[in-house]
Amino acid sequence: MLSTPALAQNNQGNNQGNGNCSIPSNTVNNVQSQLAKVVNLPDANGGLFKPNRMWSAIVDRQGVLCSVISSNSDAWPGSRSIAIAKASTANDFSNNKVALSTANIYGPTQPGGSLYGLNNSNPFNPAFQPQGTGIGQVPGGIITFGGGVALYQGGQVIGGLGVSGDTSCADHAIAYRMRADAGLNGTPGGVGSDNISYYPTAAIDPSQFMQPHCSDHDIHALALNAGLAEGGVEPPPGIARVRASSEQKAVCDRICALTGSGIVRIRSSRSACAPDLLAPGRAVLSR
Repeated sequence: MLSTPALAQNNQGNNQGNGNCSIPSNTVNNVQSQLAKVVNLPDANGGLFKPNRMWSAIVDRQGVLCSVISSNSDAWPGSRSIAIAKASTANDFSNNKVALSTANIYGPTQPGGSLYGLNNSNPFNPAFQPQGTGIGQVPGGIITFGGGVALYQGGQVIGGLGVSGDTSCADHAIAYRMRADAGLNGTPGGVGSDNISYYPTAAIDPSQFMQPHCSDHDIHALALNAGLAEGGVEPPPGIARVRASSEQKAVCDRICALTGSGIVRIRSSRSACAPDLLAPGRAVLSR
């Protein structure tokens, strides 16, 4: 388990004493303090490692790097730059009308998509790749898979949060949960408007703001919105858990049709019935 002091030892700087970052230091520290808790969640955020081994970066609205921390001394070194680039991307392409997470722009940046070529814009400055560099500067960078979310306060974007160190799906779950726990998730269109949306099959449709699944352990968007993880974590009062195998998808759909129950996800297959929100009384299906 990681403690706050251990996390602080890996902190590569925040905006204390640095006037270049426009986000107050207590806000930066509040967001970054969520990392130690989130990487130790029982569901491992659907990722490869337990606890997750993450880099977390925050940029302000001007793209200035305010803070970079790691939750583990053996977090992938290359993920430091990726975390910074994810924070920059989410900040760069969100505003007070539309919030776009880096997971949202995977699809349209594929060949044939309306944003194809976006990956060639805003390149990361290689001068800031070495650990310990970049604080108070604008490293830039663009990443178009999960792990970056914009930070909202009073309906306005104040910056971006990017995390990296696991699957891109786990990265998204961690960033999404950190932002929510810090109270900076007031996205336009309501909470969850920039949540990850998975392609239902292996086929990639570049017209959709979606990304592929990473593994059978991914945390479904509905579960993230409801604060409920799949598998092994009991649902809150008023939500029924239905045990089902991957071969019983038809039964799951039938439950939807009869009761309006929402299907969060079966471990190795997905139901066609998936309402926007998981409400009390709806079913949580797991294999």
